[in-house]
Amino acid sequence: MLEITLSVGELNEYVRTLLEGDALLSSLRLRGEISNFKRHSSGHLYFSLKDASSVIRCVCFRQNAQALRFSPRDGLGVVARGYVSLFPRDGAYQFYCEGMEPDGVGALYALFEETKARLAKKGYFDQTRKRPLPANPRCVGVVTSETGAVIRDIIRVARRRNPGIGILLAPCRVQGEGAEMEIAEGIRSLQDQGVDLIICGRGGGSFEDLWCFNEEIVARAIFESKLPVISAIGHETDFSIADFVADIRASTPSQAAELAVPDLSSAMLRLDSLMARLNLSASRELALRGQRLAGLRQRLSPAGLSASLALRGERLRGLNERLNFGILSLFERKAQALGGLNGKLPALNPDRVLERGYAIVTGEDGRALHAPPPPGSQVLAKLSGGSFRARVLQRAEKQRQIGFLDEVSEDAKAD
Repeated sequence: MLEITLSVGELNEYVRTLLEGDALLSSLRLRGEISNFKRHSSGHLYFSLKDASSVIRCVCFRQNAQALRFSPRDGLGVVARGYVSLFPRDGAYQFYCEGMEPDGVGALYALFEETKARLAKKGYFDQTRKRPLPANPRCVGVVTSETGAVIRDIIRVARRRNPGIGILLAPCRVQGEGAEMEIAEGIRSLQDQGVDLIICGRGGGSFEDLWCFNEEIVARAIFESKLPVISAIGHETDFSIADFVADIRASTPSQAAELAVPDLSSAMLRLDSLMARLNLSASRELALRGQRLAGLRQRLSPAGLSASLALRGERLRGLNERLNFGILSLFERKAQALGGLNGKLPALNPDRVLERGYAIVTGEDGRALHAPPPPGSQVLAKLSGGSFRARVLQRAEKQRQIGFLDEVSEDAKAD
């Protein structure tokens, strides 16, 4: 027997080559429960997978860890995908995880709740962003399998309600690995194809069968859609993340078609009712305008014009009488006021005052004096019979001494 001497490093490297060269160990799915879970600052994940009897160390590098659709934690059952190899430095073999999913319905439901809470924080479910369906769509886009019963049900119901409706199918898988990417791409592909809204759905199935509609990539495609989206996934009791993001949820694909396509016969009945109301309103308006026109014709006829002119002439005569009466009344009031003023004028005549023996004395400036002027001032005294000039000789407390001038007015000489 040939004996070979190897170093520890060479042995570990040889064992690593054997493990990675094994077809079974180079690509397998490993089921177990997570324990000793640690997330390194580098982004790598370190943990162990165990079952009732054994345990194996595992590592998930950062690029693979970032692609996980859930948060791994201790005690969670998973199915990991990867390969087995040996870490030469420690001489210990371990499982290199390239991806993993929760194992079982319970784990999937926990992942469902986690995804739902995360998308709710991002505003994916806000009611304020949900859009109404178009009232009169011309074409409906459908994202579903081209071989399933869903598309046949949608076409049957839609064409029954409106034979002229257009239906554009974006075929995709609705179950299995990678189906979520095809669904999201189908929604995006219909954005600029002339459709007015989108129905996204499939028939009933288990929680695992419907899982692709819980993926964030599908939710993001619905959230970013420029067109309203109706979700029609599974049966009435089935709920998916896509249902919460969609603008409207339908319990079945058939109901989705009913919501998307208005019933043409009902629309025609409403149109007939509106036409009848319009005709009735038009008839009433024409009758009313006819009555007004007849009244105008009667008023514009010779007899109507004569009656209208007679009425207006009567009004004019009444206004003329009121005007004349007002003018006469005004003249009478003004005449009475003028007579009162004329009666007061004789009493205010200055000559009547002079006749009673008074005189009007004016200063050198011709203004009437109201106080004794200073001595030496010349004054003019006007009497009822004439006037004379004088010079003030002295101002006294009770009497004045006035010297007469040589010049006397012609009126005084005459007197």
